[in-house]
Amino acid sequence: MRKLLPVLMMVLVLVSAAACDRSEDTTDKPSSSGTTQQQSQPPSGSVVDPADLGDPTVVADGETPEDHVKEYFEAYKEGRYEDAFELQPAENKVKQPKDEFVPLRESMPISDYKIQPAREEGSSQMIDVGYDLGEMGTWISSWTFEKQGDDWVAVRYVASMGTVE
Repeated sequence: MRKLLPVLMMVLVLVSAAACDRSEDTTDKPSSSGTTQQQSQPPSGSVVDPADLGDPTVVADGETPEDHVKEYFEAYKEGRYEDAFELQPAENKVKQPKDEFVPLRESMPISDYKIQPAREEGSSQMIDVGYDLGEMGTWISSWTFEKQGDDWVAVRYVASMGTVE
């Protein structure tokens, strides 16, 4: 039964995410490594009401978006789930509050991750990260950052099953 608990929790999260994001369009897009993954594309309207977001998640001075993602995954890997929560984009914090985020991550520890080089698109950077969730398989988090003035802001990440090379 203990082995099924993480699987059941992940199914619950995926069903909840699907219910929240049912208005989003999905398309298969190749990642920077040439693998194909399913990514959500926001609908023409906002995915999350901007009024609900609060303060944006800004990359610390002197750090790059890649540094920020590494800091998130190191916190996650080391079991510092509250620190990892705070490093998430504001949009993700709204979609999954800390009281849901922390227990879910506790039930899905990671032992390693692989960050792909950032891809530049205009004033945005996209970063894919592959990580292994054991019995739940290999996943990819695709992070989006936007340059706002002198700051990089973490806009969102989308997780899906898949691998990076």
